[in-house]
Amino acid sequence: MLLFLSLLLLPQAALCKPRWSELDTYGWSAYKEDFGKEYGVTEEALRRVIFEERLADIIAFNKGAALYKKGVNAMTDMTDAERQMRLGRSSDIRNQHVLRRSSMSDEQVFVRGKKEEKVGFVDWREKEGVISAVKDQGSCGSCWAFASTESVESYVSLATGESVVLSPQQLVSCATNPYSCGGVGGCEGSIPELAFNYVQLYGQSLESSTPYLGVDQNCSSNYSPAVQIDGYKKLNMNDADDIIKALMTIGPLAVNVDASIWHDYDSGILDDCRLSDGTLDLNHVVQLVGYGYDTELSANYWIIRNSWASTFGEDGYIRLLKANDTDEEACYDDFFPLDGTGCNGGPPVQHVCGTCGVLFDASYPIGARLL
Repeated sequence: MLLFLSLLLLPQAALCKPRWSELDTYGWSAYKEDFGKEYGVTEEALRRVIFEERLADIIAFNKGAALYKKGVNAMTDMTDAERQMRLGRSSDIRNQHVLRRSSMSDEQVFVRGKKEEKVGFVDWREKEGVISAVKDQGSCGSCWAFASTESVESYVSLATGESVVLSPQQLVSCATNPYSCGGVGGCEGSIPELAFNYVQLYGQSLESSTPYLGVDQNCSSNYSPAVQIDGYKKLNMNDADDIIKALMTIGPLAVNVDASIWHDYDSGILDDCRLSDGTLDLNHVVQLVGYGYDTELSANYWIIRNSWASTFGEDGYIRLLKANDTDEEACYDDFFPLDGTGCNGGPPVQHVCGTCGVLFDASYPIGARLL
């Protein structure tokens, strides 16, 4: 417990982050300085052992021919249990809680009255104000609240042209999870659908008025909502075309993934999240902001915004392998639905597709507006 508490108090922002190619000459002293780490004598000895063992594994991995590289970040000296706490839970709740659906046709998608063809590159970061700065959920399983908050921010901007930074803490404290979908709520996991339902009913306040604490708190009646939504839209499960159409013509999406091996990701295209038995375990909610093609790696990718601070991956983002337009996305079994994509009483196994299961469960808010 002392180790965990001291870790929470550490600064989250790094002064600088070494490139993966610089790690052969990188050491503990430089790591502490780069990531603002300060420990007592006893804890530092333990942290250093963890760091040095993990660094050796990272260097060895980078000598291989994978499409991505591993690197160091603020989580490199954390225990496996501490790193696991940065995951969260979400799920598909079978649409029974959808309060309003969008009118987007399942057959055709129109933008400004014209039917759109697939394009090879979409990145919502390029449209000013749509994607806010990368956030840090800390050691709280609140990724569901962050991905939902980021999505509401994006759709407020798309609808109004105004940029807002909203409070994930309000969702952690107040968005209840009565069916134990992907957890039991708060820092113990939930789903974007329940977050969107809450914002529809009660609105969401600004981060400045309800700062993120990264802990469970009692819900207050004193929130001052700044935005509201009319409901949310769920895309077809495991449907890459549906997701591509939405990214092309509507906006970014909240998606569920297996992030079990993401912690050491540095750069490139992560191409495989499977467990040793060939299955996946969806356990994390993130924002899908686009897709593209890397000419150097000769591979397509999905662009994911994570909530592990900007020192993670590519300035807080990770790219996942995307199948070619002519190929089918790979699919896997998830035998742990309650970790992220199931509710109590749901099926014991779910069939999920795409790298890290990125295609299985995607949603976005509708009717976003300022109050």
